[in-house]
Amino acid sequence: MRYYMPIFLTSLFLVIFSMSLQGQWIFGGGLKLNSNNQFKGLAPHIKIGKDVAPRFDINVDFAYYIFSAADLSLDVDLHYRLFNIADQVLINPVAGINFTRIESIKNSLSLGVSVRIIDDLYTYYIEPKYILNDKQFVVGIGFIF
Repeated sequence: MRYYMPIFLTSLFLVIFSMSLQGQWIFGGGLKLNSNNQFKGLAPHIKIGKDVAPRFDINVDFAYYIFSAADLSLDVDLHYRLFNIADQVLINPVAGINFTRIESIKNSLSLGVSVRIIDDLYTYYIEPKYILNDKQFVVGIGFIF
């Protein structure tokens, strides 16, 4: 099972970068906290995203957990641009798939919300998500370019 992760990541990388070059790409990162008792841990993570339709974005988030039973996690999320507050605060519902590696790779659906605050240089975000299997509550914070 361990050998499927590089193949999956390579395929995901090719899918994301083979999308149309039109539209806006986002890059960023931050920290992710998993509050589940079994997987409790802190993880630095990177985020890549692209708008794919007028109201939809796809975001890929890769995290490496430190001092946790979980090693890695990969989230592929679809963001729906619900509404903006004064063009500086964006609130988006999020649904996606989470892959978490412990001894083997577990996958599950995830649901959450993304709140983004737009500044002159960066966009700051907080993304609380609930991962249905194993009842994980994960919060990601960081910034994007």
